[in-house]
Amino acid sequence: MSNPPFFRLICRLLCVACFLTACAQASAQKSQAPVAADRETSIDLEEYFRRNPGNLSETSAKIVGSANSVVVKGIRALTINGSLRVDALFLNDRGRRDIVHYRLRWLDKKGMMFGQYGPWEVIALEGQQQSILTFTAPSDEVADFRIEVKLP
Repeated sequence: MSNPPFFRLICRLLCVACFLTACAQASAQKSQAPVAADRETSIDLEEYFRRNPGNLSETSAKIVGSANSVVVKGIRALTINGSLRVDALFLNDRGRRDIVHYRLRWLDKKGMMFGQYGPWEVIALEGQQQSILTFTAPSDEVADFRIEVKLP
């Protein structure tokens, strides 16, 4: 054989190629496992609120005001480490974009307003779009809340 170094080079390149292929397949298998698990555990927003109702009574009792076709479809409130946390599902019921202003009014155990009004915030939702807004009470003394909505 007149070219032994050439054959050694080819053999080494083949070994490196096989090694890289094996590594790529192993990393692909690792990355596919969590994706499959995510698909199994994913649920839509309405199902999330149905499974995790929190400790609230009627959703409509927590809403003050109205804003065209944007509605608060569900509310979930939980006390975590002594602090009230609220998740609200906003839904635009119509087929085009709508803009709504909202804010939270925090209440103490006696039903009196806690602190001052916060600023009005804005949410823009496309037609049939839904979004969860999360709020955390400013103090452990907060026991309840009202979500205020209005048109811009």
